[in-house]
Amino acid sequence: MLIRGASVSCILIIACACSLVTPETAYAQDAGGPEIATYWDALTAASTVAAASAVAKPRTDTLIANGLLRLRTYEIALDRTDAFNAIRTLERAVAAAPNDPWAHFALGAMLARGPDIRARAYAEHNAYLPQPNSNAAIRAPRALKRALELDPSMDVVAFELASIALDLHDPRLMADAIAALTSGSRDNNGRALLLAARLQSRLAEPASGARLAREAKQFGIDASVSLHEEAVATFRTGSASRTAMNLYFDGVDSLSTESATMYFADVALIVNAREEDQWRAARLDGRRQWLRSFWTKHAALAGVTVERRLEEHFRRMERNETVKAPVLSGLADTTKRVPNIMTVIVGTKPSLIENDSNQALIADLRHGDPTRPEKFVYCAPGWDTLPVPMQPTLQECMRSPFGRMRRKHWNRIYPWQGVERGLEGASFYPAYVRTIPLAWEALQFRAENGGAEVFAAIAVSGASARLLRDDSNVIAPTLRIAL
Repeated sequence: MLIRGASVSCILIIACACSLVTPETAYAQDAGGPEIATYWDALTAASTVAAASAVAKPRTDTLIANGLLRLRTYEIALDRTDAFNAIRTLERAVAAAPNDPWAHFALGAMLARGPDIRARAYAEHNAYLPQPNSNAAIRAPRALKRALELDPSMDVVAFELASIALDLHDPRLMADAIAALTSGSRDNNGRALLLAARLQSRLAEPASGARLAREAKQFGIDASVSLHEEAVATFRTGSASRTAMNLYFDGVDSLSTESATMYFADVALIVNAREEDQWRAARLDGRRQWLRSFWTKHAALAGVTVERRLEEHFRRMERNETVKAPVLSGLADTTKRVPNIMTVIVGTKPSLIENDSNQALIADLRHGDPTRPEKFVYCAPGWDTLPVPMQPTLQECMRSPFGRMRRKHWNRIYPWQGVERGLEGASFYPAYVRTIPLAWEALQFRAENGGAEVFAAIAVSGASARLLRDDSNVIAPTLRIAL
């Protein structure tokens, strides 16, 4: 009986072991990590479906390789059927080889780049709208994190995690991506450090971002690229605008083909057609001069220093970067700009953010006033001719007789008629830091600040008078001074 029972046990064990070795498991096990890595690099370099299909697969036709091929095919052709098939194939690969980091990476990358997160509802195939509330937005980071648990040395996974974190603007995911980018051997990887610098800046840690950008330059990143990232991060600190300006123009002086796209990305929204044509026609030396002339002109038009105009521009960029808007991939150098385009850096590549449906974002970036298009609908004609501090707010306009009339007959109004006027050009709205009622505080302010200096402040840019109503509905003169 003992022998017979032992034989049965052995048979059962052998049967169980055999049942685990399915064709799918064999496929996954036969393909080594280095082979799959080489195959993925070759797929990434392919620019057509035919080129991707022609890439030699690993020695065994694995589920992972098939899934990666379909992922790349989807990226090129944007056929949702390819995305669906890739996800199904890679889910089988993960089930067959749950401890294979490449299986988890491939699934996470397909979910991150697929239509469930990057919804493509535009005529242009390269436009997508990030969907942070989709099911894939939960599954993709989970798969990528699992891949890093299985193989912390996979740089490609850390880069993909950073890319989806920037797409979704998720603070927790950004923190996880930073940890992945700065751990292990990636602490001396220039690309990883540059991505980490960008993420740190988005997480309101600009000082750390500036430090990481400096370190990235030491590990092979173009000097002008790292200086640009360091300058942007330093502007965000809010306390070192002179240092940030110097870093910015140091990067301009060492401008390269790669960094030129980044520098133009910062200003693509506020350039006019003539300036854009000049940029496109210029070579690197001409583009260096173009950038300096551009900011000198815009500072002069605003009546402020170049330092302050740059600081205000990057402040506007910062407060609008989390606004969800369609992303139109493509280099600013090669993709013709269309109306209502903002250009930013997403991941490691420049991307154009098209925002036809959110005019407030465009108006804020160009003029510092997100309500400007609506003002051309509800404010009495001529409101925009007033000095900026004396211009009415949208709420004041809507409560005025003119505004009430416009609201009453809203069905006869075409709000988009105010959009073109509201978005054209660019302007500078001074940031006031203190409001002083003239009735009694002005004299006290004069005494504290050297007497007549308060009157000198009236004559400089950023200071002017405005009539305000207090709680008793009495009009009181008020002086606003930018300190």
